[in-house]
Parts: sequence; structure tokens; C-alpha cells
Amino acid sequence: MALLKNLIQYQRLFDPIACLVLMIVLLFNASLAYSEGADRIQLTWDTVLAQAIEASFDRKLAETDVAISRKEQAIVKADYLPSIQGRFATEYQKDLDNTGFQPVVSVGNTVLPTGTRYQTSAGLSGQITLVDFGERRAKRLSARSETARQEAKLAEAIKLTRLRALETYKQAFVAFQQWEYQQRLVPLHQQLYGISKRLSDAGVISKIQLADDAIALAQRLSDVEKAKQDWVEALGPLRLLTLQPYDPENIALTGFTEITAPIQLATAQQPEVQALGFEIEKKRREQASIRSQLLPKVSSYSSYSLYGANATRWAGSVSNLQQRLWTLGISVQLPITDTVRTTLESQRAQLQIDRLTLEKAKKETELQQQWDSAQWQANQLDVQQGTQATLLSETGMKEAMLSLLSDEQLIERSTVIRQHLEILKRQGDAELLRAEKAANAIQRQLLAGG
Repeated sequence: MALLKNLIQYQRLFDPIACLVLMIVLLFNASLAYSEGADRIQLTWDTVLAQAIEASFDRKLAETDVAISRKEQAIVKADYLPSIQGRFATEYQKDLDNTGFQPVVSVGNTVLPTGTRYQTSAGLSGQITLVDFGERRAKRLSARSETARQEAKLAEAIKLTRLRALETYKQAFVAFQQWEYQQRLVPLHQQLYGISKRLSDAGVISKIQLADDAIALAQRLSDVEKAKQDWVEALGPLRLLTLQPYDPENIALTGFTEITAPIQLATAQQPEVQALGFEIEKKRREQASIRSQLLPKVSSYSSYSLYGANATRWAGSVSNLQQRLWTLGISVQLPITDTVRTTLESQRAQLQIDRLTLEKAKKETELQQQWDSAQWQANQLDVQQGTQATLLSETGMKEAMLSLLSDEQLIERSTVIRQHLEILKRQGDAELLRAEKAANAIQRQLLAGG
């Protein structure tokens, strides 16, 4: 409101451009509703990471795939169990030759009755594979490898979610810090404007310089609004990632916790590489299963049958059920014509294994390149941080000297304020650099599998 009174009182002393600038200042000053002491929810990186993992659809899909693979593994284990089937059949048979009710004739386990009758049969049959030369074992180990692969894919999905959350949070944090930084500069520009106005009233400086300070204040308020808009936009991807209704007016992002422990990359332990390794192992088990199909398969079978018949009554056929047949045997199956097809399938599996081996080597190379790039960036950030510390120290020394001169009234207070603005800029850059360095350490930790 003080700025409005000054504008009304001195609007005739400014040129039209300065008046327009001050009107913009007034509008921004009226719309600025931020308070440094306002209570806001502190949103930490760990909280956002947990929310992102919890909301990740990729993680949920990967967990479902793990559950499916475990069921497949249980299904394969069921091949070791015998196959037992129960049978019950009842029918009415009409003899069209009118031969009458004749005895039942059976051939093997096939019943051939004659004559008009009601007849009922029941029985049990079972079969179990005795020897298959490793086919079932290969399938079981293949299913186990598939489960391990899906678990590695789950770990990979969580890792990628963490990396996406890190990049999204870092961008949002930078936008939030810029908004905070721009707001810290506004009071200093307001002080500069007040000093320039008093000097202008005293005739020490020209109205042009006063207008320049007014324009600088207007520009700073404009930067505040732009930084706030950037902060709101940067919060959108974070909402989408965590599925949380973040309010930009009520939350504040905190920085990253710095990691000081040494970080080493173990490429073979990465979930992407492990998933490909388990897939190669699965293909080798499948190849072994295919090759075992060329060998004979020995099975045992057995059946037990009951039969009953009655010429006039259906209930009589059921009550007359008696033991008629029990069989026990062994069968040997040896493929003859499938040899060519099975051989080709085995060769195709070998080519798939070779391709997966190349993909694994490619993935290891890509992970190493990502690690080297992150490590190079970490070294660059260390150099920049050292440079920033030197510049900040020199700027602080300069401000201290200017402050002494101002206390002795050898220079205007505005000079000290301008120097303090430079210090705040350096401090803001240093804070962003620390956040970038901490985020880089977390990135390297995630790339290393931490």
C-alpha cells in the first residue's frame, strides 16, 4: 500500500513508461500471497519415493507376473503326480435283431453286450510316467528360472520407478527453490526502491535512476510469478507419478540427503542383467526338454471296471454292478516321425540362447556407460562446487567491506543491498548445485543397485 501512495503522489514526476512499470509492480504486489512463516507440509524425497513405488502400475504388473509364474511352476510340478480318472456310464440298448438277452462278451477292457437291456458300467483308470529321461525335470527347472526372471523384472520395475521419481522430484525441487529464491529477492528490491525514492526526493539521483529501480522491482515480481508458475507445472508430473493431490500452496520440498559412502557398480548384480541371465537359463532348460523328447518314455497304467445289466429295469442294471475287469500294464513310447521337427526346435532354441547372450552383453555395456556418465557428471559437480564456494567467499568478503564503508557513511546503503543481492544469487546457485550433487549420488546408488 505504501507503494500505491508513492505512485499516486509522484506519478507526475515519472515518464509514462515508469508509471506503467509501477502499476505492474502494484498488481504483482497485491497478488503476492506468499508468507515466509506460513506453515506448509514438508515433503521429503523418501516420502515421495515410497508413494511413487506404491502407486507404480509397472510394479503391480510385475508382481502379478511373479504370482503367475509361481502358479505355472506349481502346475509343472503336478506332472509328477499320477493321472487318475473315474468313469460312470448308463444306457439303454435295443437289440434290433431280436436275439434276446444274451451273455456279455468282453474283449480286453472293451465290453460287447448283445440283446435288449439296460446296462451300467463304472470304473477307475490311472496312469503315471515312470521314466522320461529328464523331460519333466527340465520343465520344472525352466519354470523355476521363469519365476526368478519375473522376480528380477519386478526389481527392475522398482529400480526404474525410483529413477523416474528421482528425476521428477529433482526438477520439482529446482522449481521450488527458484520460487523461494525469487521471493527472497523482492524485499531487497523494495528497499532499493525506497532508498532511491528518498535520494530522488533529495535531488541526489535522477528520476531516471529511480525509474530503473522501479522497473527492476517490477521485473523481480514478474520473475516471482513466473517461478511460481514453473513450480506449479513441475508439481504436475510428481502428482501423476505418486497419484497424490499435492497443493503447491501448502507443501514445501526438502533437499536430498547427501551420500558419503563409496558407491561401486556391480553390473552382474543389476536386475536387468539378472533377468536376461535367468531367461537364458530358462531357454537352456527348454532345449533340454526338447531333446529329451527324442528318448523313449515309459509309463504305467491300470484300470478297474464294474458292469451290470438288466433286460427290463434300469435300477436292476445299477444293482447288478459287479467286478468285471482289472488291468495293469506298462507302455513305452518312442517318437519316430517327430525326430526332424524336434531337432529343428532344438536348433531354434540354441539360436534364441545366442541372441539372449548378445542382449545381455549389450545391456551390461549400456549400464556401464550410464554409470560412467553419472560418474563423470559427479566429478564435474565437484569442480563446480569448489568454484561456487570460492566465488561465494569472495562475494561475502566484498559485502563485508562495503558494509563497513556504509557504516562510515562513505557509500550509500543501496550499494550494500546490491551486493547482498549478488550473494543471494550465489547462495541460490550453490544450493541448487548441492541438490544436483546429492541427486547424482542417489542416481549412482540406484544404478549400482542400491
